[in-house]
Amino acid sequence: MKNRGFVRGLVSGVLVSALAIGLGVSALAASRTISVSDNVRVTINGARFTPKDEQGNEVALFNYNGTIYGPIRAVCEAAGLNVTYVADQNTAQLTTSEVALAADPAASTYITADKAKEIALADAGVTAAEAVFLKARLDFDDGRMVYEVEFYSGNTEYDYDIDATTGAILSVDHDLENYTIHDLWNSGTATQASITAAQAQEIALKHAGVSASSAVILKNQLERDDGRLKYEVEFYVGNTEYDYDIDATSGTILSYDRDVEGYQAGQTGTATQASITAARAQEIALKHAGVSASSAVVLKNQLERDDGYLKYEVEFYAGNTEYDYDIDATTGAILSYDRDIEDYVIGGQTGTVTSDDLITADEAKRLALAKVPSGTTVVKCELDRDDGRYVYELELRNGRTEYECDINAVTGVILDWETDYDD
Repeated sequence: MKNRGFVRGLVSGVLVSALAIGLGVSALAASRTISVSDNVRVTINGARFTPKDEQGNEVALFNYNGTIYGPIRAVCEAAGLNVTYVADQNTAQLTTSEVALAADPAASTYITADKAKEIALADAGVTAAEAVFLKARLDFDDGRMVYEVEFYSGNTEYDYDIDATTGAILSVDHDLENYTIHDLWNSGTATQASITAAQAQEIALKHAGVSASSAVILKNQLERDDGRLKYEVEFYVGNTEYDYDIDATSGTILSYDRDVEGYQAGQTGTATQASITAARAQEIALKHAGVSASSAVVLKNQLERDDGYLKYEVEFYAGNTEYDYDIDATTGAILSYDRDIEDYVIGGQTGTVTSDDLITADEAKRLALAKVPSGTTVVKCELDRDDGRYVYELELRNGRTEYECDINAVTGVILDWETDYDD
């Protein structure tokens, strides 16, 4: 009765209209075009809830004729129901936790969902009053029954797998998010484009230095991405492909990419060593990007073999812009390049961050090793840029226990920590 009451509360209290969560069996029997309004949001106990599919991808909710449609599995599991899809019957089976446990002959040996929550909260150092639970579900994984427990506290998300028989914590993951829980509704509110598709195409062609008469346009399409409207423009000139994302409101170039296809200049596939150095490849990339070495944070400069020829893969940041280059290791020719402009800065970092502002890899390792037992070794420590900030991604191992963490490369704050215990 408690679960059904929660679902009714979710339906009537969270959504303005009735929440109709159907499989759409009858609707899929015929094909037709409908107009819907998106950007519908759901909260659970006051916290923003973002439905996701089994691969972790976000799934949109939408309003059609006053009824809100959403993914049945994500919403029902958040409400404490077990969801099973029977493919040959095209049927979703919803079961309360009490009924599912009653049908399991080993259920008498399992700890309760409340006990699993208690274990997770104690490990996280979070009180029940501070937590907003999104999931506490019994599941069968790797030959045993586990509780999947997921909750938020402040701006931190916690995910636990807890052995349903012993109460042992099998894995734990927590993510420190420096933004209000996935709030896209306070930004990117444009509902229509301010520039036309023709104008977006003109902007892309002009930037590429290509005339309209010499280009073969493959795509010019208006899309919504991360809460904003953009045009995706794709075209060919000769053996070169160009891809552009153009902000549909301001006309700003958000990202662009150029790839030379069928490249054969100077290499036959038998080259065994580079003719130019990594430093020279980096210099070529920086010069083309118009970025000085002092203002760039180089994340990668690596010699690779691709399609029979050697190339340098050079990746760096300047301000809030990411650059990726492939440089022919024999001739120094730019094989492809990509630039992405990120419109946000997270965690107090500004566009003026340089390599001098970052802690060293050794410092990041020391911070991680201070959190684990002695005898733990670092197997990976790489500098990366994630969600607008520089982070060190580390992997550590101690016997059968593996740790993964992300450390803010400017402040040294541990943003994400995950522990896995191998059987």
